[in-house]
Amino acid sequence: MPNRTDEDRVSDHALVRWIERAHGIDMSALRAQMLANGVREAVDAGATQVRISGFTFACRNQRIIAVIEGQKTGKLRRELQR
Repeated sequence: MPNRTDEDRVSDHALVRWIERAHGIDMSALRAQMLANGVREAVDAGATQVRISGFTFACRNQRIIAVIEGQKTGKLRRELQR
């Protein structure tokens, strides 16, 4: 495959597992941080987006599916359409 990028070579899932295992990062603790300060309740209530601390969490089916820095509404709209 010509012109492959590093993203083509390493999946997001593999990258997350490598960060977790090779660098000892506690993913459960990071998830808990993401879901703090009312975010868990908003997601459970069916929110499609939650804005907190300069980030927007795009949500679908009571799950965070993307994290967007700031309020970049065009990017958020594209994430929600996927």
